[in-house]
Amino acid sequence: MVWTFVSVVSFVFTPAVVRGQTFESVGVRARGMAGAFVAVADDATSTWWNPAGLASGGLFDATLEFGRASDPERTRAGGFATKLLSLGLSYYRLPLREIRVVGPIGPGPVNRQDQGVLNQFGLTTGSSIGDHFVVASTLKLVDADEIHGDLDAGVIATASGLRLGLTMRHVTEPSFGSGAGQFELRRQVRAGAALTGRGRGPVEALTLALDADLTVTPTPFGDARHVAAGAEVWVLGRLVGIRGGVSASTVGDANPSPSGGLSLAVRKGMYIDGGITGGSDQARRGWAIDLRTTF
Repeated sequence: MVWTFVSVVSFVFTPAVVRGQTFESVGVRARGMAGAFVAVADDATSTWWNPAGLASGGLFDATLEFGRASDPERTRAGGFATKLLSLGLSYYRLPLREIRVVGPIGPGPVNRQDQGVLNQFGLTTGSSIGDHFVVASTLKLVDADEIHGDLDAGVIATASGLRLGLTMRHVTEPSFGSGAGQFELRRQVRAGAALTGRGRGPVEALTLALDADLTVTPTPFGDARHVAAGAEVWVLGRLVGIRGGVSASTVGDANPSPSGGLSLAVRKGMYIDGGITGGSDQARRGWAIDLRTTF
């Protein structure tokens, strides 16, 4: 399950359209792979990245996450997500600061003093279609001074070590407020592919992944439509996970952003995950950490 993240800023003369957070706003493992995670999604954050990932990974997974953007005064994301078999639950609390307002005469300023938050509660369910397809959806209640329903949906197809994923967020495009303060969550679509195989020697498993946004997302620093490539390797009997990747935008400035991440097992089935993103994309620079339990 997952928390949706959007921002609201007043545009002076006419109702504004606010289009919000990128996919990379949530998920420590995903951050470490530079956002190449739509086809990989196999932990509790699948409810954000691709609900169809609920059928992958362990029977149970729970994640408590916290992160910050490069500006230490702007909390990027925080929340909790869990999955058990084919059911997922999540809560995320996200700031309404990292936003771009798009009005009829162009983008408006970002209100860095806005202390508002967006609370999202999600319920994720899915089902298999044959042996190779999973479809799933996340029903969400999104609260930003008023409550609206929303829906995310996703599909994953598998064949041996190949996984193909497609996900759509904010299917209903809920609208909040009225007049100059009106904003809505715009629909976002992303596709991904991943190859996973078992390694040799100390290498337990290796995953290579590629993601591409199919829609444009305005951010406070300009439009973005990300492509990302990433890798994840588990070593020493899955006691240590190492990740890396790079992403860039295919619209406007490319703003290449390298990422890296590390997982350490503190006991069997319990991990501390960390991820960091650098580079020239101001909307993505920052770090995140979580405590994750899986079995």
